[in-house]
Amino acid sequence: MLRSIIICPDQTLAAQLEEALTTTGDATVFRTLPHYPNVSDLVRTLRAHAPDLIFLSFESVDLAEQLVRYLETEAEDAQIIGIDRKSTRLNSSHLGI
Repeated sequence: MLRSIIICPDQTLAAQLEEALTTTGDATVFRTLPHYPNVSDLVRTLRAHAPDLIFLSFESVDLAEQLVRYLETEAEDAQIIGIDRKSTRLNSSHLGI
């Protein structure tokens, strides 16, 4: 089973995602952060839970991109999965493609 954390200010979306993950049984959510964490909070969370999957809300693209840059160096073994209610917010320019 994969260890996961959710970083999502939208508490309804986070709860729906956690329910879906629980239903599938493929991943266990060890922590849900209802805000974009600062670096020290993120470091503590990564050390405490060593996630395989990080579900990251792109509700705020700028904050999410900052976290992705940090996670790419500090949690390089974890898979980062972007979540958002509106997929139209993201396009290739946001991802540097």
